[in-house]
Amino acid sequence: MSSGNISPDGKWLWNGTEWIPAPPVTSPEVVQTAIPIIENTAQQYNLNVEELKTNTASFDLNQDQYLSPHEVELSAQSLANPPQGYPPQGYPPQGYPP
Repeated sequence: MSSGNISPDGKWLWNGTEWIPAPPVTSPEVVQTAIPIIENTAQQYNLNVEELKTNTASFDLNQDQYLSPHEVELSAQSLANPPQGYPPQGYPPQGYPP
């Protein structure tokens, strides 16, 4: 996983536009089944396949043991648009998640 995309406490994940609750890292087998999606997405975003593969392990957002094209794309966006630091102190905002 790309350390800049996970908050130091491991609770928050940068998706390219905002910090969201971080799901557990998925198994290598789940990542392996998504290799065709990862390779295509890496090419689209001009990213290193191995870096995207490693980063995507943190993006099974619905925890269904399947990395959808949408989840892989969010992983790519997080690498293409890295955060400018970690979530601000006091994050999450009150009432988040609703």
